[in-house]
Amino acid sequence: MGFLVYVYLGYLLLARVQSNPVNIPVNQVPLTLWERAWSALNEHSPTHHLYAQGNLINAQELVEPPYKIYKFTYNLSPICGAESPVSGSPCPKEACTIDLKQDENGEIETLNDSIQCMYFYPADAQNEVSQEQQGDQSTSYQEQEDSQVTESLAEQVNNNRSVELYHEVQETGDENVRPFIAMRASNPSYCPGCPYELNPQLMGLLPFSKQALKSMDEQSTGDYKHKLIKIVKVTRSVPVSSNVIQYQLLLLIGESECLKNALEQDECPLQVDVPAKLCLITFEQQPWQQTGLKITKNNCTSPENVSSSNNLSQQPDSESLSQMTVKYDEGQPLKDAYEGLKDILDNYTHAPTSPEISSESKETSSKRAVTEPTIVKILLNRSQDDEKNEGFFDKTKEFGEFLEDFDVPVKVEHVTPESMKEGEFKRKKVRAENFMVEKAIDRNVVNRQKRSPQVQLVGAPSPISVNDSDVQMYVEKALRMVSHDSDEPNEPSIVEIVKATVQVVAGSLHKITVKMGTSHCAKGTKNNCQLQAGSEVKDCQISVLSQSWLDKGEPSITVECPPPPEMVEKATDRNVVNRQKRSPQVQLLGAPSPISVNDSGVQMYVEKALRKVSHESNEPNEPIVVEIVKATVQTVAGRLHKITVRMGTSNCPKGPTHNWQLQAGSEMKDCQISVLSQPWLDSGEPSITVECPPPEKSHRKERSLRGTNYNEKMLRIAEDMRSERLFENFVNTYNRTYATEEERNLRLSIFRENLGIIRLLRKNEQGTGQYGVNQFADVSTEEFHAFYLGLRPDLRTENNIPLRQAEIPDIELPNSFDWRQKGAVTPVKNQGMCGSCWAFSVTGNVEGQYAIKHNKLLSLSEQELVDCDDLDEGCNGGLPDNAYRAIEKLGGLELESDYPYEAENERCHFKKNMAKVQVGSAVNITSNETQIAQWLVANGPISIGINANAMQFYMGGVSHPFKFLCNPKNLDHGVLIVGYGTSNYPLFHKKLPYWIVKNSWGDRWGEQGYYRVYRGDGTCGLNTMASSAVVV
Repeated sequence: MGFLVYVYLGYLLLARVQSNPVNIPVNQVPLTLWERAWSALNEHSPTHHLYAQGNLINAQELVEPPYKIYKFTYNLSPICGAESPVSGSPCPKEACTIDLKQDENGEIETLNDSIQCMYFYPADAQNEVSQEQQGDQSTSYQEQEDSQVTESLAEQVNNNRSVELYHEVQETGDENVRPFIAMRASNPSYCPGCPYELNPQLMGLLPFSKQALKSMDEQSTGDYKHKLIKIVKVTRSVPVSSNVIQYQLLLLIGESECLKNALEQDECPLQVDVPAKLCLITFEQQPWQQTGLKITKNNCTSPENVSSSNNLSQQPDSESLSQMTVKYDEGQPLKDAYEGLKDILDNYTHAPTSPEISSESKETSSKRAVTEPTIVKILLNRSQDDEKNEGFFDKTKEFGEFLEDFDVPVKVEHVTPESMKEGEFKRKKVRAENFMVEKAIDRNVVNRQKRSPQVQLVGAPSPISVNDSDVQMYVEKALRMVSHDSDEPNEPSIVEIVKATVQVVAGSLHKITVKMGTSHCAKGTKNNCQLQAGSEVKDCQISVLSQSWLDKGEPSITVECPPPPEMVEKATDRNVVNRQKRSPQVQLLGAPSPISVNDSGVQMYVEKALRKVSHESNEPNEPIVVEIVKATVQTVAGRLHKITVRMGTSNCPKGPTHNWQLQAGSEMKDCQISVLSQPWLDSGEPSITVECPPPEKSHRKERSLRGTNYNEKMLRIAEDMRSERLFENFVNTYNRTYATEEERNLRLSIFRENLGIIRLLRKNEQGTGQYGVNQFADVSTEEFHAFYLGLRPDLRTENNIPLRQAEIPDIELPNSFDWRQKGAVTPVKNQGMCGSCWAFSVTGNVEGQYAIKHNKLLSLSEQELVDCDDLDEGCNGGLPDNAYRAIEKLGGLELESDYPYEAENERCHFKKNMAKVQVGSAVNITSNETQIAQWLVANGPISIGINANAMQFYMGGVSHPFKFLCNPKNLDHGVLIVGYGTSNYPLFHKKLPYWIVKNSWGDRWGEQGYYRVYRGDGTCGLNTMASSAVVV
């Protein structure tokens, strides 16, 4: 038992010995450790230098099982020229320490955070010493200095592991304190502990500013984050008899527009209406500790600390500057933000604290090294001598920079402080003809300068860039409106946006001048359209009145182009001056302006007026507006709309608000609706009055030769004739035949309803999608869903084990990708009048997976799934998840040629020995569209579900309907994604990313059977049901 106790005590003693670092001879340091340390110093040096050569002057080893910790100290010769800390001086040497860690297996890790370096350079290296004064002593001095530094450091570290200074000796009792290296300060003017300035541009100061911003965010009561504008000044000091390093940073800080819960502060713009603050913040750092940096004072959060600080008395300049606030405008150059500091900053100059030193003392002190540069104090130029010697030349230079802001040619004589006598200067010669100012000295005449044409009257139009995003958007909308209203067979084209202005009225009024012509593209084509040869280019004016509180993001847009030239008479040959009449386009200031009767604000006011009339009327039936005749708007103390409507009585009793029609024999009256909108007073409920003519005293009506409701009847007849003509063209194009006249009339009625749906889709299209009459134009909505779709999410069985989630490859995506070009997609097929879209989506996916894996493209049988998949319902609908399981259960898929498609439910006659492709399992794919694209590129086409509301009348382009037209939660159609791309519109600086989707309605539908739909926002729910089979 006693023996074991002795063994245990010996083990503890050994562990105690090994817990302290021990010196090891530098010539016994393994080469691998030496090389790793050397490489790390070159890559992670805090001075950002590379080193030409260096000597290992000390090595220590500390055993901390299972590691050995090494500490190496190097004397290094850095490669530095223009980056030397003392401009013009020889490149100073550096002393650096680094820690390394080695495990039991010999693996070496450099602890880069442990690297510490310091300079060794002459005390008066900042003074310019010529090479003639140094003579041949420089070479010998450098060699002697290297030798002295190496020997001194090696001797002190190896023998004592401490560094002796004039005023203290570092003891080694504290194991947590890292050893440091310093040199004796031999300069008599050296000030221990005094602060000295650092370069504010140093990257190492960023953690200080970030910690200051974080502290101010935590302590301030405001809602917005603080943002650093600039580091104005930095000082560093090591107080005597202290174990900390003290930094003082003078920071210009403003408030950003981001709330405190914002993730990225650097992307937050400054609030231009909140003054910036100059904050003097004091930090204390213990570099050997991981979290050794802390804030001790901040005058912006605790102003009382500033006045009571003793250390701040050493820096009156920083303290005085920190009491200022600066108005900062992010839109102006950064230098403009400091104009408020200019008067103060110009009153500072640098002066050394030490008196003149004789040449002998300079020569003596230049051979010694110090660890810090001589302290530089900041003095206020309040004496008259200082202003004469330095201030005047600085002010002359400042005045020259001030004149640069004016377009005044100035001939400046070269002025130097030496060439100037006290109280004398050379007058600048200014060319008077450039000013166009007469000599008025002798005549005692004051020439008043004309007002600059740059002065902008309040409320007048202001020019804006033609590249402004709003201008581009309005031009695009105007172009679509011209295309929609024009009878031309080709699309219009914008040749150039000439100019644009914006005016603040009751809203914002944009006026944009463009050059417009006709493109060579037929109606409906939007890509790569160019100006048609011989097309007339007209200067057109686009006017856009935006009132977001009324128009709900749909501003009123008008386009005015000049009449054709043939309508202008040639008056040159007749020598007659044709006086041009005043243009009706000239609008008197404050007069009523006509606006479109289709304006959203007009429509809203008419609806409110109708409800008011209904509420106040004693009639048993609801009133009805037959026609909005005209509308004007006038800017008064608010907005005054005057709307003329034709109003009558409907056939609906009071209460119901749907399917109104004008009552037979109802008298129609022209009524005026007046709406005065003053949002600051009426809280969004404008004053509305409706004035209608009183009823005639005589009950006898004038007999009209045209009959009652003539205009309405004529409009209805014209619309019926137009729709019937379109229907005849449709019948001929798609070879439609109807058994009876009743069936034909039914299809014509459905056709007319579908024309209304087409107009709705066109009006609410966000992309470039084109909608029109196609093979489904005589199919009702109910028939379309029953016979041409077929995705049935309700067939999902809760008891089935969910498909596993697909692994997403981390790859860089190309700009576009298409599996059709790589031979993995069969030609477009046609499901006919059978709800089997789910089967075509699944077979298309399996065809692609098999082609990619086996390099052979096969066309597989959809009819097999319609007949034999007992988890789904054939032509009555199905689900891809069920189809994958059915294929695995059946034993595979036969070829299309062996089991052809019949577009109806039949008895299953699958032969397992004829199956060509087997499926092992299936996977669900993420709803993230970027990751869907990554999986597509790496693995092949993807089966998806989609809402097909916008697909029935799709003709081409990138479809992007609003969600209320295409609910992403109501999936009803199965299709196949085969690729993706992006459509570019350089004129409007716009890009439309899209998916390429293979459909199953034949190649006469859409773009040769394919559908391009917007990519990136889950349009129509296309990202919510993505899956793929795993082919054996």
